[in-house]
Amino acid sequence: MDELAWLLEREYIATLQQLQVIVDQSEKKLAQPASKFLFTPNEQCSLKAVVTLNGDEITEADISVESPFKQFYRCGIAEGSSYKLQQLIGCGSTLQAAKLCIQQACEVGCQSEPARTLETLDRIFACLKSARDHVVLPQKKSVEELAHSRHKEVFHPPVPNDMSLSMYVSGRRLVLAVYFLHYNTRTKSYDISGRYHGQAVVPWLNDLLLHLSRAMLTVAQLIEKLRQLQLSGAA
Repeated sequence: MDELAWLLEREYIATLQQLQVIVDQSEKKLAQPASKFLFTPNEQCSLKAVVTLNGDEITEADISVESPFKQFYRCGIAEGSSYKLQQLIGCGSTLQAAKLCIQQACEVGCQSEPARTLETLDRIFACLKSARDHVVLPQKKSVEELAHSRHKEVFHPPVPNDMSLSMYVSGRRLVLAVYFLHYNTRTKSYDISGRYHGQAVVPWLNDLLLHLSRAMLTVAQLIEKLRQLQLSGAA
């Protein structure tokens, strides 16, 4: 049996089985039980916050902040509501897609054509990368999106019109951003007149990223090896 045939028949299946384990571990990280996190402000400001993170949502919060104009605001999560972290929801969805792709590949088994094996591995890698990107690349919001955020309804008492609260994930950190808004009557749009940031390190997010990075590296190494063998066989 030559090296290419061995890779397609043995190493490919072994890699799929290894990926199944890593994806399962990643999903377990997303299903962590509720834990409280205290935010540390990034700058000298009056922002104080402690929240309860339960999987992919914030279920409790105690947030207090004084604006640059000396206005004080304190809020929590409204009863029966939660702040959904869309990044983690998206990460979970793409992990499900990766899991399905791996399961289907295992059912098909080894393939004699390297091109089809590469297609399968590329799809798995794309799902894993997307899952990781959800965690490390928070989506930027426009000022208008901040001003009219549906998340305002989650807090009690309601967030004032001249303020917006945003919580998101950035790598292993959970970030709370407070924006102070000013409505410009000339342009009929909102401007940001000030902002505060606080962050809390979430250990299991770091573990999740390690799992995803290991899975991506495992797939990438097999793809590279397979392509090199293809090239050497064609030479």
